[in-house]
Amino acid sequence: MRLTLLFTLALVACKDDGTTVTDSGIVSADSGADPDEDGDGVPASEDCDDNNADVSPSAAEQCDGLDNNCDGAVDEGVLTTFYADGDADGYGDLSKPTEACEQPEGAAATGDDCDDTNPAIHPDAPETDCADPTDYNCDGSTGFADEDKDGWPACQDCDDSDAGENPDAVEICDEDDDDCDGLVDEEVTTTFWADTDTDGYGDLDFPVESCALPDGYAVNDDDCDDSDALVNPGVTEICDERDDDCDGEIDEGVTITYYADLDGDGHGDPDAPVEACALPTGHASDAEDCDDGDADISPDELELCDGVDNDCDGDLDEPDAADADIWFADDDGDSFGDADASTAACEAPSGFVGDDTDCDDADGATFPGAAPEDDAAACMTDADDDEYGDDSPSALAEAGSDCDDSDDTVYPGGAEDGGDGSDAGDGLDNDCDGYDDEGLLYGSGGDGVASVTSDTAWEDLGGACTVVSAISGAGAVTVADASDLSVGDKALLVNLQGASGKTTNVGAWELLDVAAVSGSTVTFVTAPTRTYGNSANSDLSGQSVALFRVPQLLDLSVASGAEITAEPFDGDCGGVVALVVASTARISGTVSAAALGYSGGAQNTTYASTGQSGEGTTGTGSKTYLGNGTGGGGGGLSGSSCSNCEGNGGGGGHGTAGEAGEQSNPSLGYGGVGGTTYGDVALSALTIGSGGGAGALDQSTERGIGGSGGAGGGALLLYARNLTVPSGGLLTAAGEDGEIGCAEFSNWCGTAASSPQQSEAEAGGAGAGGSLYVVSTTAVVSPDTLSAVGGLGQLSGSSWKKYSGDGGDGRVRLDLGTLNGVSASSAATEAASVCEPDPGTISAL
Repeated sequence: MRLTLLFTLALVACKDDGTTVTDSGIVSADSGADPDEDGDGVPASEDCDDNNADVSPSAAEQCDGLDNNCDGAVDEGVLTTFYADGDADGYGDLSKPTEACEQPEGAAATGDDCDDTNPAIHPDAPETDCADPTDYNCDGSTGFADEDKDGWPACQDCDDSDAGENPDAVEICDEDDDDCDGLVDEEVTTTFWADTDTDGYGDLDFPVESCALPDGYAVNDDDCDDSDALVNPGVTEICDERDDDCDGEIDEGVTITYYADLDGDGHGDPDAPVEACALPTGHASDAEDCDDGDADISPDELELCDGVDNDCDGDLDEPDAADADIWFADDDGDSFGDADASTAACEAPSGFVGDDTDCDDADGATFPGAAPEDDAAACMTDADDDEYGDDSPSALAEAGSDCDDSDDTVYPGGAEDGGDGSDAGDGLDNDCDGYDDEGLLYGSGGDGVASVTSDTAWEDLGGACTVVSAISGAGAVTVADASDLSVGDKALLVNLQGASGKTTNVGAWELLDVAAVSGSTVTFVTAPTRTYGNSANSDLSGQSVALFRVPQLLDLSVASGAEITAEPFDGDCGGVVALVVASTARISGTVSAAALGYSGGAQNTTYASTGQSGEGTTGTGSKTYLGNGTGGGGGGLSGSSCSNCEGNGGGGGHGTAGEAGEQSNPSLGYGGVGGTTYGDVALSALTIGSGGGAGALDQSTERGIGGSGGAGGGALLLYARNLTVPSGGLLTAAGEDGEIGCAEFSNWCGTAASSPQQSEAEAGGAGAGGSLYVVSTTAVVSPDTLSAVGGLGQLSGSSWKKYSGDGGDGRVRLDLGTLNGVSASSAATEAASVCEPDPGTISAL
């Protein structure tokens, strides 16, 4: 198409010009077989573009996007290199070149920009700040040069070879311009003065400035004559009519003043002085005579307590008088003086006394005789005025025996209740024996207030029981489990049961205070005084000895309808309810040890068998109508060869003997024997009630089962400083009633009997009452609220209508201050009305 266009243009160029074209010697394109259309002298067969005269093998390559020389390459050797100019500062980045015929947009003709991201940095950029380390003109260097690395460029540093010299440096005296201010050692030189006579003192008129002391100079200008080494401030003034010591005065202080001595006592009259170089006759070297007319008055004389200034010291009768007395400081005002703080005086100074026996004059409570109960002659501290000395005084005083000298209720032998007569603890070791509140009837109150509104186990109030396996002579016991006991607890140690032939000390008991608990060993403040083994505490074999933790309550309230009770005796522990109340106990409900004692005989299930005896002091009963040891009720007699010979169980015994059970047919056999009495009225033996015997098993034709014997009452101990038991309240250690036998015919009590003769079923005997011990300073108790009675026997199912035995009554002991407002010693009638059985005479606290 390009050839056609060129041809057309040629035709247009030649149109109508009237000129005759002559042969130019150029072969026409169509004149031969190898045309040259572009007339560039290269035939089409050799020309790579025969339509463009600028393109041929002989043409020079141009930067026009064409292969001008027909070598197969376009613009080779004629392109120009440009460089990316990212910061548009006219200088490109050598690492980013591009080839082009013309300079592209965003490119530069030169590529020597050393930072193409910053337009301020390029080869033509100015560098005017010698302190700026940036190479702005890309020449590889800056005005910033810091050879000595002191942070100042050479252009601003007066010595770039010394880091100690720069504008920030402090000028020192070294003959250099350290701070580059153009001055050398300005304001840091020292002034020295010429010392011609080399006496160490300089001449004020000849100063010199220097960094160090020059030879022949001194550090001061104090010499008043620099030509004489014997004249300077260091020389002592002498009488030579010149100012030797350079103080501006001549011979000052080198003459001697003497005084007239008319009385010849060697001391002069201060009112008669004279100046001289030597002592004149009739004169003295001092002026200390206060009376130059009396040779007995002078500084050489001794001061006397005579109203005269004998020693001329200006004071009369001062402490150093020859006949003065010695007085001792009494700083604490206790009239006893400190031997280490004395003074002499003609009369006692204020705050001083003639005594020197006070060992601590800073404490008015420390002096000889302060604690006469310990040692009336010893110097002790008695700060609380209880007449016992502090056992940990200051190092100056002797130790006494008072373990708390800040409380006058605490001293050896003090009452553990603080002396208020309450017999209740105050949390202190009042008697200084190392234990708090021990031995108190009403305890420490450490278990707090108990308000019982529903049935509550004694154990939940803090009670606990553990078996004792050994008692040592050192006041300690070994127990099965000491985890419930801790220091300060009250514990009840009691022998609850023995074995056959070993009941001598059953019931031995005492309240003890726990001093220590270690493992299974519990140690008491005072060793047990009773014997708990059969003959000695070293042998507890055959004995059931227990240790009870006794709750120490501050107050106790038992609401109406609520009951406190404990676990029954199980052969090892149980059977006891013991409480100590430091303040007030009000029992509107029940505190019960009823039926917690020895168990009754068990119900028979073997044909034609005698009833089991009740448990007693020697252990579980056997199947015999006789009582068990001491006190257990006998079981009802049964026999296989007689008709209607079954008997009711006998009642257990304790304070009184239980009743014998009756035979259902009085003409045959025996009922169980009643238990015998044991224990003592004074409750030195704290025993529990025995169980009743079981009723006999019926014959095969009736097949009735005898009833179980009732359990004996346990032991109830209540210590309360103020006790109120209103009507409806109850403290009980009563025995349990006997059990009615099973009087039914077939299948051993499965179906009702068909006739009275076929319903023999003997009742069990009742348990005996236990022990009830009440201690109170003030007791207000309603009638019939204290009980330790035996249980009741039961009517058997026999046609003979006979009864099992009642349990014997237990023991009641009252230790009171007053009962219902009546003193204990006169309250027998009151006691009879509130107790069953009657305790008799009340022991007065």
